[in-house]
Amino acid sequence: MTLDELANFLYRRIISKKPLEFTQQRKKRYDILNFWVSGLILARKLVKVHDYYHTLGALIKEQKTESPQNYIFISNHYGSSYDIFLMARIVPRRLYYLASHVLYSKEGIDQLVDYWLHRRTSAKKAEFWKRSVWDRISAPVSHFVTRNIRYFSIPVVADYDWLGTRNSHYKQINAGAIEAAAEGYANSYNLVIFPGTQRHIPSKYSSHFPQISKGKGNMLTEFKKGFARIAVCANEKYGKDAKIIPLAIVGARGAFYKPGTINVMVGKPFSLNEFVQDPGDYAVDNPRNTITSLTDYGERQVALLIDRFLKSQQSQR
Repeated sequence: MTLDELANFLYRRIISKKPLEFTQQRKKRYDILNFWVSGLILARKLVKVHDYYHTLGALIKEQKTESPQNYIFISNHYGSSYDIFLMARIVPRRLYYLASHVLYSKEGIDQLVDYWLHRRTSAKKAEFWKRSVWDRISAPVSHFVTRNIRYFSIPVVADYDWLGTRNSHYKQINAGAIEAAAEGYANSYNLVIFPGTQRHIPSKYSSHFPQISKGKGNMLTEFKKGFARIAVCANEKYGKDAKIIPLAIVGARGAFYKPGTINVMVGKPFSLNEFVQDPGDYAVDNPRNTITSLTDYGERQVALLIDRFLKSQQSQR
């Protein structure tokens, strides 16, 4: 079964059965995974949260009300899986992620591990680790991931996979994911989206804020339009004004194998309707331009958070 066939199978089997309904079993499973997995992985890491606009404090207060506001959380994805666990521990909400469809099958997870090993080590060492370690634990690990990931995620297909191969028909497949995510948001679920491109194309704001592009890799890559499409779809189809909170993560890259501090910056929330009413220099005359402008605006907000943090670090030296 190819990855595209797998994605189609998943949408027919999972999304058609409305997986966004948090049953009591799903709530229990989510809370266990959130507490133990995230706590175990982040146990020995120092995480500093910079809540510049007191956003998290407001979220905690809202959580105590009968009908708390739900949000779409967007963040940079700086080449680290730590970002996922950080969001689960920091944000005081039950979260639903948009996750790559390769995590829904053993074949896809094998492909991901093989790519990661060849990227981190030489080809000879990668083959050694794959034969001596991964081949022995792949079955239980893959079973755990594929069984539990559907409790808190929606599968999406990237235009290019980790090996640089283009996935055909990804737009048609992702249309179902966007509609499912918009329906979930309209039903008061909180979504987490890492809009950065799979191919690590640097953000255009790297030239505006040179601090962002310093060091190994890019702290911010070009944003794709998924979160903006979800916001517009939720507004047009379900009449739900999307509230978006930008976050920025610095220091998570390489956190699995070296010590250090992870810094998380939380930005000021903004809504789709507020953006349309006061777009500034952005074009919002039709849905297509609104999606493009909202994507660009969200990318800029994340860039501003990273730049603000890096400047503060530089001034303290």
